[in-house]
Amino acid sequence: MFIGTVVDRLPERIGDSLSWTVHKVAVGQTLRGSVDSFIPLVPGNLPGAGQIAAAHSPRAGPMMWWSSCEYDFELGKQYLIYARRTSDGRWTTGKGSGTKPLEEAAADLDYIATIPSAEPTGRVYGTVERTVLNPAGRTLPMSVPAADVQIAFVSGTNRLTVRTDLEGKLDVHVPPGVYSIAPIVSKTVRVYGAPSLTTVPARGCAPVYFSLTANGRIEGRVVRSDGTPAPRTSIDVVPADLASDERPDNFTTSPSGTTDEKGRFSIDAILPGRYVVAVNARSGPRLYSPYPTTYFPGVGRQDARIVEIGEGERKSGLTIVVSALAETTVSGTVVINGGPAVEATVTASPVDQRGILTDSVQTDSSGAFELRVLTGISYLIRAEIRTESGFRQAETVVIVDQRKKGLQLSIRP
Repeated sequence: MFIGTVVDRLPERIGDSLSWTVHKVAVGQTLRGSVDSFIPLVPGNLPGAGQIAAAHSPRAGPMMWWSSCEYDFELGKQYLIYARRTSDGRWTTGKGSGTKPLEEAAADLDYIATIPSAEPTGRVYGTVERTVLNPAGRTLPMSVPAADVQIAFVSGTNRLTVRTDLEGKLDVHVPPGVYSIAPIVSKTVRVYGAPSLTTVPARGCAPVYFSLTANGRIEGRVVRSDGTPAPRTSIDVVPADLASDERPDNFTTSPSGTTDEKGRFSIDAILPGRYVVAVNARSGPRLYSPYPTTYFPGVGRQDARIVEIGEGERKSGLTIVVSALAETTVSGTVVINGGPAVEATVTASPVDQRGILTDSVQTDSSGAFELRVLTGISYLIRAEIRTESGFRQAETVVIVDQRKKGLQLSIRP
């Protein structure tokens, strides 16, 4: 535990073309433990070979490794840093460690100053928040303090409880030990951020953070027009206030699920509010789920039935009827330098969902390709090949109902 100033940051290669960011810290005052006057702070332990291989794509070029727990330091700023040794002997910290800007660390410093004369207890402090729909924009979430929430501390046969204050904060001294710490809430509330076990050292600190979310649920089935189930189909719970031409992009306010082999779905962690429930609202139709975006009970957006969910409320018995789009193919050739582009990668993505890949193939020795697609959809067809000077590509837009054969994509060398 020390006070330090971040004086530099630079990328460090950790495998092939994968890098992470290392911060150099000038230590101004050591508060607990022993540390050099200048230390490197790394994002965590080095990722394993499997993780490095999974994160690396030879087509993507150099990549940065990062963690959602990585602390976002500012150059030239002073911090109170709670750090630990990594497996390679360096130092690391994170968002949940207690590290904070020095101007926000008055309470920590006051407590640290009492440690030499304190009774051999430990301090547990932190915040409990509740996720709700933002009143100013009910398609977005926001966090508010969770006041008067009971928190249980269990260590062996010992158990004690405390309540959060009006700002959702807790600050308690407990005997040293290993604790299970968790909010005491009903089954209609889901808890995130709960550590499985927390070690509270004598005369030491342990920060905790919890986020509470109402656990509303919607259950139902998706069936085709002939009554047979529609398995492997995406179901999205969409705020009713979302504009009809917008796709949901926030999983907190627009949770999703997938139907099972009998077409059944169950989606939980739904915040209190007004929703429409839809098939393929987020991702659009795909080959294994060839249904246009369809809203409960089987209609377009303008006729969708509103489903209201209260705090932790369950709604069941919804049935959505869908009609499948027919599968077909588009075919053509890819050329480069006036000849066939052999083993070029050709992909099809819906024009309005370019991040969703419908099909991908490689051209044959004559540069020919054939892609599986759905009728009634406009697709972006893209061809890409690697040359000595790098990747080169060509693309075109195809309305499947108007043209299916004889496409030609010409890649510039």
